[in-house]
Amino acid sequence: MKRSRQIEDDESNYKRQKVDSDESNSFSEPEDGKGGPKWTSLEHRGVTFFPGYQPHGIKLLFKGSPINLTPEVEEICNWWAQCLGTEFIEKELVVKNFTENFLKLFPKELGAKSLEDFDFSLIKTHLEQSKEARNNRP
Repeated sequence: MKRSRQIEDDESNYKRQKVDSDESNSFSEPEDGKGGPKWTSLEHRGVTFFPGYQPHGIKLLFKGSPINLTPEVEEICNWWAQCLGTEFIEKELVVKNFTENFLKLFPKELGAKSLEDFDFSLIKTHLEQSKEARNNRP
């Protein structure tokens, strides 16, 4: 008996849930509940592709001296500069993986051995100023 009652309860709950979900998923009824279509047509203007990365030319400091960056390396430096000061880069594995891959981007003649040799402060300052300028637009 206990089992059959549970099945009945489950079925009645299912019916209630179904009715609730049917009402909440009605696309033809406006939110005010008066009935009628919410819209009469749909226009799609295609897929939007964002423009590629635009280099800013801010130099990365290596042991205090500025170095020129390719646009690809500059974009990676931007990402890391944005991560500075967040919980994300407090994770050892993140820092280890980034360091390994980041150091491969520079020639061996440069002598880069660790991430501490690089100073991202100029890039970080530039990114913060750009963000502030974007936020202050009318």
